[in-house]
Amino acid sequence: MQDFHPALAAVDQAAIQRDQRWQRLVDVGIADVLCINVLGTKMKNYLQALPSGSKDVQNVRLWVKHVRYHAHTDTDQIPSSFFKPMDVLLHAALNFSFPPNGTDMKVITALKKYWSMMVFRVSPTLIAL
Repeated sequence: MQDFHPALAAVDQAAIQRDQRWQRLVDVGIADVLCINVLGTKMKNYLQALPSGSKDVQNVRLWVKHVRYHAHTDTDQIPSSFFKPMDVLLHAALNFSFPPNGTDMKVITALKKYWSMMVFRVSPTLIAL
């Protein structure tokens, strides 16, 4: 569990930088894994899972401060277990080529496959509308 956050942070950086690491990760199915994580991850608070005093704890605390600022709330809880995998998928989508290249199409295919279930997981009340 302690390796989850740093690993996900590395995947996020690869998605942002769109380098060979990202292409290789997508080739072995990271987009599907991220979508599945959105669907079913039941994680503890990230701060509890990280070694105290690590750089990752500082990064998570900064992130929580950012979330609190933008959500206008005083909570110290991370909003959801699906936020970070969804955030990585967002970074990947924000950097899609136009027209999409092969790597982008693999991510798009995974998103299409899981999208309706992901929306239901994020907000079951949206389905009822």
